[in-house]
Amino acid sequence: MATSLQHMVESTVAAARDEERKLEQLLFAPPTSTVVASIDAAKTQQFDAILVLGGGVPLAPRKQLPFVAARCQAAAAVWRAASTKPKILCLSAGTAHCPQLLDARGSVVFEATASAAELIDAGVEEQDVYVETTSFDTIGNAFFARTDHCSLAGWKRLLIITSDFHMDRTRATV
Repeated sequence: MATSLQHMVESTVAAARDEERKLEQLLFAPPTSTVVASIDAAKTQQFDAILVLGGGVPLAPRKQLPFVAARCQAAAAVWRAASTKPKILCLSAGTAHCPQLLDARGSVVFEATASAAELIDAGVEEQDVYVETTSFDTIGNAFFARTDHCSLAGWKRLLIITSDFHMDRTRATV
């Protein structure tokens, strides 16, 4: 009897470990990655999603810093050129070492929310714009984009838009 109980426990543990491995593969399997040299080159490819990295405290609720606004414009250009419209995920709650912008009601304006407004103002359809408002750094951007959005939605072909000065950190994180 002890042997059958032991066998049942071992089988249950093995099945649980197998399920855990499957979950890890789902969450941590690398997405398809391609380095794209320019926005013009990106316009010729299909992506499931475009990830737009944040970069600092927005100037206003619907106005990003110039270099972040340029990222948003690049994402909007790729989205407009796509035959099958990708989703666009704007990243970042804020910058940990900076006070956050507050709107007229005193509510926090997340970096991702300001980027989303820039995209919508640039003509991207609202239903294609998503925000990640949990992270405060590039590592957090990658983690929460992956666990809260990409893995759940099945986005595998990703275009990550950042600036030249931020490229090394982005590559090291992704």
